[in-house]
Formats: sequence, structure tokens, C-alpha cells
Amino acid sequence: MQETTATLTTPPSAQRAALCPPEERPSELDTARKFGYAIVRFTISAWTLVPIYVSYLWLWVRWKKLGHEIEKDTWNDVHRKNARAFYRLAVRMRGGMIKVGQLISARVDIVPRVWVEELSQLQDRVDPTPWSGIEEHLTREYGKPPQEVFAEIEEKSIAAASFGQVHRATTKDGRKIALKIRYPNIEAKLEVDMTLFGIAVPLFNIFVPKVDLKVIYREMRMALETELDYRQEAAYTRTIHDNFENFSPTINNAAGGGDVVIPEVLGEYTTDSVIATTFFEGFRITDKQKMDELGVKPTELLELVLNTWTKMMYQDGVFQSDPHPGNLLSLAKFPVENTEQSQTAQEWRGIQVGDVSLQRHSLVILWRRNVLQDGLK
Repeated sequence: MQETTATLTTPPSAQRAALCPPEERPSELDTARKFGYAIVRFTISAWTLVPIYVSYLWLWVRWKKLGHEIEKDTWNDVHRKNARAFYRLAVRMRGGMIKVGQLISARVDIVPRVWVEELSQLQDRVDPTPWSGIEEHLTREYGKPPQEVFAEIEEKSIAAASFGQVHRATTKDGRKIALKIRYPNIEAKLEVDMTLFGIAVPLFNIFVPKVDLKVIYREMRMALETELDYRQEAAYTRTIHDNFENFSPTINNAAGGGDVVIPEVLGEYTTDSVIATTFFEGFRITDKQKMDELGVKPTELLELVLNTWTKMMYQDGVFQSDPHPGNLLSLAKFPVENTEQSQTAQEWRGIQVGDVSLQRHSLVILWRRNVLQDGLK
């Protein structure tokens, strides 16, 4: 398997700005507005983060420097108060704040459990952007209103995340598709948020001296900035889709026990901030009630997921790197009319893997090398 390496590149926004002719570049007024918006966003965020830092610094000084014993209940009260404050900030500011909150909630090895409990709400509770803003954004992307591009498009989103949301649409030739639409101005929001966290990380690092938060911050920033590159995401989705075209997974030692479906990218509707893919009905792999209704065994579903990621990581070298339940759907035929038996039948098909955001072969090589080194110790 040929090894590829990941390199840092100029952010997509900077590339587009450099290629734009002078008459299409942002005006001084637009630049001033963005600068003013950045100052306001920075100030609002700092207004929450500074008190959080001061509250921990006070307890840390009393404990480490003055030798006072801090009760466990006191720590928990401060943790919960601060976690809720950050949650409110993330919900209000959206963008990178929500994404950072989601990442924090997954780091049970670093942050207190109270923070994990409070911020885990950000995994599913992201309010969508109103249709008016999305419609205006799509009009700029396609050069005409989305109602003229598609035979039908649903104004209500079917899913919303930190960087974008998904709308269902029907092409003029009758295909059902999903439009993953990046939020307007999300790049500017992320830049402000990452700058703020770049300042905060060294300050908060004194509370967890055994962990180098700067390394985590650098990796997180690179991953989030890359996640905004929808052209790259579309390219990787095509690659993984092709890799699974003839894949016949094994379940319970029997070939053909399930299917793995990777959405197909529709290039004619995909832009720098919109990814159009085929649409599938399904349910989350954590939906136990639905699994019981369809007779799906959790062990079979888990085996299918493990086989899928084993193929991506060890055979193909390109993999979906964000396998949370929101990106994995268990598929079913909904419904299938059985004319011979005159009844509606449902049949479990397999899983769909979606939202292919960042895949780097070098990560697989590095991870495997680390496993080998650990085994030799």
C-alpha cells in the first residue's frame, strides 16, 4: 500500500480570495463589517471564558499555593456552573464554539465528568439556521434560486450540526438527494474562535500539567479547518464510495450478511460550500427500539461496523474518521410492497456511512506503528 502524507495548505477562503479578480473581492465596507463582527464575537466569548478561568484559578491557588483542602462538592459545583456557562455560550455563538464543546465532551480522560455530562447535549441539540439565510446562500452558490435548480427542496432541515445543515431535495430528473450546506460566514467564526482558544489554552494548561493542551489545540484546529473544505470531503466520499462498490461483508461467518452504503456525490450540484449526495432512509444504529422492530441483532450490526472500518483502515488506507451515531444509519426498505403476499414488508439492509470529513492515510500508518511500538515494550 502506497503511503500518502498530509500537508498543511492555505485555507480555502484564502485561496478563493487570491484567485478573485479585484472587482469581485470584498469591499472595504465588507472588511470593516467582518472586523467589527470579529471584535464583538471575541468580546462576548471572552466575557464567559474569563470568569470560568478566574473561578478555577482561585480554587487552584487556594489548593496548591495556600494548602487549603477543597471539598469535592465545591469542585463539582464550580464544574457544573462553568460547564453550563460554556454550554450557553456555545449554543448562542454556534460555529467553532459548538464544535469545541462537542470535542470537550468526548475527552473524558482530561475534563471532569460534569463537563462531559453537560456538554454532551451539544452532540444532538444544534438548532438549524433559518431557511431565509440558507436560501440566500444557495442562490449565491448556484447563481439562481434553489427553487429553479431543483424540482423540489424542503425548507425544513432534516439535520443540523456545528458547521452546516442538511436539506432534502429532488432533482428535476426525479432523484432524491441530500444537500449538506455549510453555514454562511462559518470560516470567519471559526477563525475568531480558534484565535480565542489559542490564547486560552496555555492559561488553562496549568490545571492539567501532565497533558500538553497546545498539541491537542493544534490538531483540533487543523482538523476543524480541514472540515470546512467541502471539495476535499466530496473527493474522499467519492473514493470511499468506489472502494465499497463490490464489498461483500461477512456477518456471523456468512458472506453477504449485510450491505455497506456510501452516499454517491452528485458533482453537478456540489460546490465549495454544498455537497449533494444520494439520500437514504434509515435509523440510528443506537435506536434499540427500531432494531427490535426489524429483528436486527446488535451483535450483527456491530460486526458489520467493525468489518467496515477494518477494510477502510487496513485495506484501503482511507477512512471515515468521525464514526459517531449521527454518521451511521441502519438502512431498511421503507416500505416495500409485496404484491404476492399483499402486505408491506420491511427488510434490514445494512448500514450507511455518512459525513466523510477528514481521512488521512498517514494517520493509519502512524496508529499502526504506535501499536507495534507498544507491543514491543
